[in-house]
Amino acid sequence: MAGMGAAYSETLEDNLQKYIGAELPQANPMCNFQSTDRVPITMTPQETITSKEGVDGTTIKLKVKNNIFYRGKLLVSRGTLATAKVEIVATQGMNGIPAMIIVDRFEIPGLDSAKMKSYFVKKGLNLTYLVLPIKWVLTPFPPTGSLANFVIGGPTKISPKTDVTIYYYPDWECK
Repeated sequence: MAGMGAAYSETLEDNLQKYIGAELPQANPMCNFQSTDRVPITMTPQETITSKEGVDGTTIKLKVKNNIFYRGKLLVSRGTLATAKVEIVATQGMNGIPAMIIVDRFEIPGLDSAKMKSYFVKKGLNLTYLVLPIKWVLTPFPPTGSLANFVIGGPTKISPKTDVTIYYYPDWECK
């Protein structure tokens, strides 16, 4: 059976030597996370984003609702405009799975973004707790169990009526 198999070999260059002892670049600065003191920052979006029309990566503008103080010092004044990115827009699905919008990468003037370790999630109406038990009860009677697949979860939106709360850790020491 000549010619049935083929062998392949390649000599790879060892590129690891240049990394030994070198300091690797970091996307996020190293922080000392020992302090658990956190300050809630509540904001309101300036536009509406829906799970049906929202797009991943969209920048949204938010306005800080109240003056934010920490140990008697004003961190952020009321009305300060901030920005954030819509990270994920998941549309509603079958079996009652709700739509979801995840917002992250908040930037507030005067605050270190590395000290903000929060993201905001808004979900629609979750019907899975209702649909799945019914589906399993009906499964022995084909095809009635699969009819539960057609129940769709609820849509969601982030609007100026939505309060977006994230947390700032002022005592973290970041390099």
